Amino acid sequence: MDTVAGVGQFHYFRGVSKGYGHSPYLIVDSHYCMSESRNKRRLSDFGDSIFLIVLGIGFFWMTRSPELKDITNTSTISSILTTSPKSGVHGESQDYIGFHLAGHDDFFEFTKCSYNNRIRLRIEALQVGDSITIHINKSSSSTTYPRSGKKYFTYRICAASSPKHGSYLEFSQYNYCLEKKASIWYPLLCGVLILIGLFQIGKKLKDKDNFFSTKYLHLDEQGSEEIYFRLHPSKTSYFMSKLVGPIISLIVGLLLLIFTDSITWNYIGYGAVGLGIYLILHYLRIHSKIFYILDNEGVHIKNVTTFFQEEIKAIHYNSIQEVTSKRKYYQYDSKVGTVLIYSGKTDDEGDKIYDKLIGIEKYSEVVDFISKLIKNRKNTTVNK
Repeated sequence: MDTVAGVGQFHYFRGVSKGYGHSPYLIVDSHYCMSESRNKRRLSDFGDSIFLIVLGIGFFWMTRSPELKDITNTSTISSILTTSPKSGVHGESQDYIGFHLAGHDDFFEFTKCSYNNRIRLRIEALQVGDSITIHINKSSSSTTYPRSGKKYFTYRICAASSPKHGSYLEFSQYNYCLEKKASIWYPLLCGVLILIGLFQIGKKLKDKDNFFSTKYLHLDEQGSEEIYFRLHPSKTSYFMSKLVGPIISLIVGLLLLIFTDSITWNYIGYGAVGLGIYLILHYLRIHSKIFYILDNEGVHIKNVTTFFQEEIKAIHYNSIQEVTSKRKYYQYDSKVGTVLIYSGKTDDEGDKIYDKLIGIEKYSEVVDFISKLIKNRKNTTVNK
């Protein structure tokens, strides 16, 4: 192994090419190169996509038919309040208001599908000694451990009325909320997960010439005789390049939590915040596993997907039409830049789609090196 002068972190490997002896560029027969990297598609190549699809289908299956409540599958309690109504928030997102009743150690609350501001205002008007009749789901409860005294169970109210105010909540209102979640919000979430999974599969199948390579999947075990450069992105540059999505997710989530009172939007807000935090931790974690390998076949991008699936994308030299570089504002104070490789793909608006080698030291030398390789391969093909 030789180190290329002035290339810093890059490692240059001199190897033996097929039919050409020792050569710094390892110009080899194109048919030989392609047969080495085009392997059959494996199920694991779609691991993260299949996980999303299965998750979406499973979640839809579990939530498609909510158990509607009525007097036959709930427990009825008629009693008087022993404490004034108490309101609060579960987990900083789920509002509730509830009370204790005479003859029962448990706590009974309006929350989720049994909670809204109208119910809260009317329940707040109740006083100790007022009578109320409630219907609760005994099969669903949570356990509370107070700082003093013994533990007690908390039950969700499905319907309620009192002589003082009449009906607070009907079964039909409670069930309508359950059905709305099961018929709109849950399927929408499931559909998004399934569509993301299908989109990822379609993207790989459309670009099948570049994906599905197992070469360099286990890079530490890989021989170095065919490798020119083994590049690793600058941690700061790589992390900064990935921050836009997580930051947008965090901002949207926080705005929903701060400026909306809807329980549904609060759930979405917490989901967006959680996604943003997850992505930040994900990109910090996977940085050490990201590599860009230049060998006698092409440029191989070793990446880790959002669900920790390692994958290799190969860009063959004969498909590369343009190689250039670009520096972002956060790279100006360092010696790194991003290498952009264009292989003929465009988006729906006709703009070029570049594969990126992010945060590369001596990036201009890498651009020149790839350009020379492409030129030499073309000259070799012409001479043949």
